[in-house]
Amino acid sequence: MLDTFLDHGMKSPLAGADSATLNGQREGAVVLLGAAAKHLKAGDPRVSRALTTLCSSLNSPSEPVQQAVARVLPPLAKMEKETATNLLSEQLYAMANGAELADRRGGAFGVAGLVKGLGIGSLKS
Repeated sequence: MLDTFLDHGMKSPLAGADSATLNGQREGAVVLLGAAAKHLKAGDPRVSRALTTLCSSLNSPSEPVQQAVARVLPPLAKMEKETATNLLSEQLYAMANGAELADRRGGAFGVAGLVKGLGIGSLKS
């Protein structure tokens, strides 16, 4: 089907024209990445990369994307505690010192997801 679009000069169905479509695609990609990464083994470096990628997507100004990231972070944080702890400090900083509301809100969602996976004691350390 994609070849048909490319042959006729049409836009791909995944090339969203408006921000709502793009945000839906980002949200779907976040859920897919989180679901796939949680089936990897705990020591796999791809879990760490997935955590980092998911936390970097918290910079998106879309609240549904940020909520989706917060939902998929806990099982990954349990698997990669060291990476999650480092990311937690970054998200705490973003939550407190973000330049825009979207940055602070993304940091808050990141903190919530990581603390849910690491446990409440992670805030103390």
